[in-house]
Amino acid sequence: MAYSLHVEFSYVYFLQLNFIQVKFYRERNGWFLSRALLRAVVRKIAFAKGREMIIWDPARPKPSFRAVSSSYFAHLEINDLRLMTYVLQDTHAHLDFPAFDKDREEVIERARKAGIEKIVCVGCDSASSDRCIELAHKYDFIDASIGVHPSDADKWNTDLANKFIVQAKGDKKVVSIGEIGLDYFHLTHPKELQKRVFREQLELAKQVGLPVCVHMRESASDVYDVLIDSGIERVTLHCFNEGLEFAEKAWARGWVLGFGGTITYPKNEALRKVVAVCPSELFVLETDCPFLPPQGHRGERNEPAYVVEVERVVREVRS
Repeated sequence: MAYSLHVEFSYVYFLQLNFIQVKFYRERNGWFLSRALLRAVVRKIAFAKGREMIIWDPARPKPSFRAVSSSYFAHLEINDLRLMTYVLQDTHAHLDFPAFDKDREEVIERARKAGIEKIVCVGCDSASSDRCIELAHKYDFIDASIGVHPSDADKWNTDLANKFIVQAKGDKKVVSIGEIGLDYFHLTHPKELQKRVFREQLELAKQVGLPVCVHMRESASDVYDVLIDSGIERVTLHCFNEGLEFAEKAWARGWVLGFGGTITYPKNEALRKVVAVCPSELFVLETDCPFLPPQGHRGERNEPAYVVEVERVVREVRS
């Protein structure tokens, strides 16, 4: 009795959305799915290092297959069979910042020892984006995001836009445009300037075919309007800190929410309620290091290894 296995697998690192189609074929009548064959699938799509939970009902003979994964988990469903593999990733880190100059290699090594499989180093201006790309080429498990933060909106110009286009199109280690967006808390630049720079970077992302990482602080309504007007589809709302009403609007658009250390703060119960009901494929984990450390490290420098503590709280509120 012969079996063949077909796997279609595409991966967008920053949004961490993996769409996987697996079909099981048998030469003669009927279908059969064994634990051994299922584990072969896991190995095939390179999630074997994660933690597995298998619930299997062999009474369902003809499986229909659906698979979606995020930085938090890969989720494969075949009727009543469910396999879940957790893959820890820090989707938003500023490892290029001076806060890590003295011990950057040690910080990265601690992340690996903590089980972090992937880190996205996120740029804030031209020089920062360049440093992120350098780190991405030094470490195979680090990718880069390039962009101009709203606090640096005055640095945006046509020459920089052209530079980003070349980098995004020519370097596979560049996986996202960001950190871009609107910041009305630190209003270092006029709102209209921030909006213009935000819009132009969204157009750049569409041009190069990359998702965007969006900074949003006390600017949720305007961020939403600009994103809708742009027509961009692949969006991660970094360091999400809004309520359930806004979250539901984002989910309706297929936008991904980034959850970090703030979900661990005792007073942030409203945000944990968002975490509890967020669709599994529409969130990612992050640290935003060196900022916003989890509760157990308040007052310290944050680092990618601490995403483990964010994951622990996510599991608790979603259990």
